[in-house]
Amino acid sequence: MAINLNEQPDIEQMVGALGEITTSIGTVATELRRLLNIPAMADSAILLEAINGLRTDFNSLRMEFNGNLNSLRTEVNRNLNGIRTEVNGLRTEVNSLRTDIKNLNTEVQLGPMRMYNATASNGSTLKFPDGVRLQTIIPIKDTIYTLNLPQCRDALTQLSLTYERNEGVQVLRKRIREYLGAW
Repeated sequence: MAINLNEQPDIEQMVGALGEITTSIGTVATELRRLLNIPAMADSAILLEAINGLRTDFNSLRMEFNGNLNSLRTEVNRNLNGIRTEVNGLRTEVNSLRTDIKNLNTEVQLGPMRMYNATASNGSTLKFPDGVRLQTIIPIKDTIYTLNLPQCRDALTQLSLTYERNEGVQVLRKRIREYLGAW
């Protein structure tokens, strides 16, 4: 369903008009009841017939009004649900873009470190992300290949990487090498 954003209802005007209709209908009903107070007209069959006709017309108008109001409610709710669906879809896309941008920023920030580590010799010290102190666990590039399981887990934690408890030491070493660019 296409939504036309150029033709929006004026809710305040609708509420005002509905209030005026309600007031007018109340006034007509009050005045109809007062007609019976006119002594000359009280017994008139014509007057009673007119009142009954007006009552019938009023009830028909009320039913038509309620039907139109219910149709309007249904249409507004359908449009609001469509808008909610579109907004939720947009939120999902925005969140996905935020994640992509965050990942891209991380890659850009880690790029120089990874480039250095990839070209460093096996006996060289490695560079680490800002704030990460792994020099005691991984003093040189070759050390990654000899890390034990607790050391791997400690290094991954310091690098803010997650790991599964059942992952073996070879898998964890590989993840550390990939993250640091230490091949």
